[in-house]
Amino acid sequence: MYFNTKFNIRLLLCVAACTMCWSIAFADSTDTNTAVKVNSSSYQDWADRTDISAKFQTNHKPQYSIETLQPIKQYDNNSKSVVFVQGKVSSHGGVSQIADGYANHVTRGAGGIIYEWSFDQSIQSIGTTGSLGIGYRRLSKEEHSYVGINAFYDYAFKEHYKRGSLGVEYVTGENELYANFYKSLGNGTSSYRIFKRDEMIPAPYNMPDVDVSVGESHEKRVASGYDIGYARTFKNARYIRAYIDRYHWNHMNGEIRDIEWTSDDIYNYNIAFL
Repeated sequence: MYFNTKFNIRLLLCVAACTMCWSIAFADSTDTNTAVKVNSSSYQDWADRTDISAKFQTNHKPQYSIETLQPIKQYDNNSKSVVFVQGKVSSHGGVSQIADGYANHVTRGAGGIIYEWSFDQSIQSIGTTGSLGIGYRRLSKEEHSYVGINAFYDYAFKEHYKRGSLGVEYVTGENELYANFYKSLGNGTSSYRIFKRDEMIPAPYNMPDVDVSVGESHEKRVASGYDIGYARTFKNARYIRAYIDRYHWNHMNGEIRDIEWTSDDIYNYNIAFL
């Protein structure tokens, strides 16, 4: 725990330092290379579109992140839309699902009895995650609101999870509605073993048995699903953002000793301040 926290903070500080150096590089090149400027503005505009944040939420640990959003085409005050790239490094980029199964004795068609089986599931953070994506936003005619869409590729550094995501947003004034859909890319990790040991035959027999063939499985993968929520900033304190959202992680399924299992969907609400 302590090591992971130190690693997350060091990584975010390194990214922040790189951001500052890149900003200085922009400043040094403003007189000689106008191609790197966005909207013919100074490097300060680039830095203004880069945020370092701390997020405190009800159902998860605090999340620290650095995020930048940069246009990839020229635009001005008369433009109604913008295409941009977005990058982010976060100390908590999502969750993984873990499923542990157990079954003893015979397999299907062997003419015996499966005495008992069990199944447990849990979730845990996938840790520090890097994200890179592209997005599009368009202003309304009255310029009081905008709609947006984005697509991301996420990579978890610790266990090398890969995930794709698609998001939509609607912002008007200080209010924002959003939804994100996540899809695991890859099969995660799994293990399976069969061994023998002495066990008790459960009730109503309650008899000992020797050399019982036991199967154990372990499945772990980044969660797929969605979240949908509402966020609000405050006119006189735009650096504070409050939101409530609902997340839903899809179930997992597998097989152990010819017993097919399916986990429950995982869902909850989350309230946070950023």
